[in-house]
Amino acid sequence: MRYLLSRVGFYLIALWGSLTINFLLPRLAPGDPASSLLSRMSGQLTPAQLNAIRVIYGVNTHASLARQYLSYLNELAHGNLGISTAYFPTPVSTVIKSAIWWTVLLGASSLVIGFALGVGLGILVAWRRATIVDSVLTPSTVFMASVPYFWLATAAVFVFGIKLNWLPVSHSYNIEQFPSFSWSSSAT
Repeated sequence: MRYLLSRVGFYLIALWGSLTINFLLPRLAPGDPASSLLSRMSGQLTPAQLNAIRVIYGVNTHASLARQYLSYLNELAHGNLGISTAYFPTPVSTVIKSAIWWTVLLGASSLVIGFALGVGLGILVAWRRATIVDSVLTPSTVFMASVPYFWLATAAVFVFGIKLNWLPVSHSYNIEQFPSFSWSSSAT
């Protein structure tokens, strides 16, 4: 029980640390989200509109940093993640909701494929112990396990997307479409 409590405590401290960094980084970085939006709109915002956007993003506040931090934690506790800078004026929660099922599908697919490959190769190596299969597969799987995932992903995109052209490299749907998590959307 003591071990479990220490693990939970560690993860709570890690959560608090990541939330604090997430709060501080935008406030310590030069500029603000409104200035970024102004540059994307080629300076077509009036000063009043720019001020209104700053109020929406919470950067035009005269509250102390501690008060902003408490407000930030309160908004998070209530599920208010704010307004997306990439998809302004869409709320962040809406952006997450639109992609969560695709993320779950991708994660579940990779889990099933990884499990099937791992168990299948494990059975093959155990069945062919002390043969060429064992002497080749065991070191190669140990090597592949030591390679960082982002390098494996980059290599997979290069091989399967660029060289073999089996999978899309980006944008798996047309830019004019709005995908939904349905069979009709995946068939197009």
